[in-house]
Amino acid sequence: GVAPLLVHGATSPTGNTVESTLVGLDINGSSRVAVLAFTSGGDEILGVDADGTVTVYATEFGGIVSDIDAVPPRINDDGWIVFRGRNAAGDEAAFVSDGVDILEIASVGTGLHADFAPAVVGGVVGGVDINNAGQAVINAELRQPPLSSGRGLAIVRVDIVPQDDCPAAVNGDGELTPADFNAWVIAFNGQL
Repeated sequence: GVAPLLVHGATSPTGNTVESTLVGLDINGSSRVAVLAFTSGGDEILGVDADGTVTVYATEFGGIVSDIDAVPPRINDDGWIVFRGRNAAGDEAAFVSDGVDILEIASVGTGLHADFAPAVVGGVVGGVDINNAGQAVINAELRQPPLSSGRGLAIVRVDIVPQDDCPAAVNGDGELTPADFNAWVIAFNGQL
């Protein structure tokens, strides 16, 4: 059957009223829909489940994203949504979010290793996409310092790393043990 998931006038989890969702949609294998919603408080990237549950992935009011571009977001089967916008500094950027964390994956000035030579992102343009391996693709203007510029396709590997519950666990096992002291000493001595 056909049932509306997110309608004009609905309230997003941020408390803002949804005014439009006309830019484009994407759906993953779990029937979660990625949508750019224009709301009374600003643009929001939302994930909408088949049962109508709405998850906020990103907003343009406060935080790492200062503006969300009117480009359809894309979602993979792990529920990661990639989208375009501007970062807190106002630079064109591409982001990925798992509904909890937002990661800036490329922005103006980001250094990339291109096949022809090292390059920097001069602009983030066109669409974005993400596959089920966690690889995002963005269309970026690449500049080879100091002079040349042009458009090229930049493929960026995206790995959302879970927040470490125990930052003192230097060896990465999530627990503070004597092994962490040994790992710290080895790392410290390696810097000398």
